[in-house]
Amino acid sequence: MPSSSKFAGVDFSALPVEHLTANLTISAQGFRWLRGEFVTYWRQGRIQREIDARISQCWILRH
Repeated sequence: MPSSSKFAGVDFSALPVEHLTANLTISAQGFRWLRGEFVTYWRQGRIQREIDARISQCWILRH
């Protein structure tokens, strides 16, 4: 059986892009990270703290 991606058949260009703000929190549960340091930053809350402090910006796609 050929392997298939979790998101096979998803057209990401058709999904709405959401700006991640202090009021919009997500768990990111079930997401497979490609960069190990991003996992650490997310789990320790660093990404959300930087967003709250307006140091960085993130955008998310929900499927």
